[in-house]
Amino acid sequence: MRQLGLGIPREAVLTITDAVVCIDGRFYVEATASLMDVETGDTVSTKSLAREEETKKGMDGAQITGAASSYARKYALNGLFAIDDTKDADSTNKHEKDEQKPNESQIDRNVIYRKVKALIDNGVLLTDEVVKEVKAYGKDKMLDLDDESLMKVAKQLGVA
Repeated sequence: MRQLGLGIPREAVLTITDAVVCIDGRFYVEATASLMDVETGDTVSTKSLAREEETKKGMDGAQITGAASSYARKYALNGLFAIDDTKDADSTNKHEKDEQKPNESQIDRNVIYRKVKALIDNGVLLTDEVVKEVKAYGKDKMLDLDDESLMKVAKQLGVA
């Protein structure tokens, strides 16, 4: 198979679909991003959910659903391609509130967690590889690692 960087086949089809699902009485847009290798038929997919607000000032129902769809699709694609988007508009928009900005180490941790999950979901990394690296630092879960150890594990796994 001829490939572009990151193991992406040259002849591939990308599809993104939406579905509205109800979970515990709340509506969510579930986006699925799939990449199919045309030569082999192999497909990898990721899903993302975005909750629809019941009302949003200045928006009608179609706009609310459209915004949730865009958000869910964006994060489905981020998962499929292991895209880091910590500097996106959503992370800088204060939504008319003066919220406390998360510290840099927290942002880094979340990025690492998302990247590792995306690589596992797409079969690039095995869960056993991640567990082995984490256990080397005497912990059972990535969440239990201190920042320094987490960065070392991330570098070892190729996500930092």
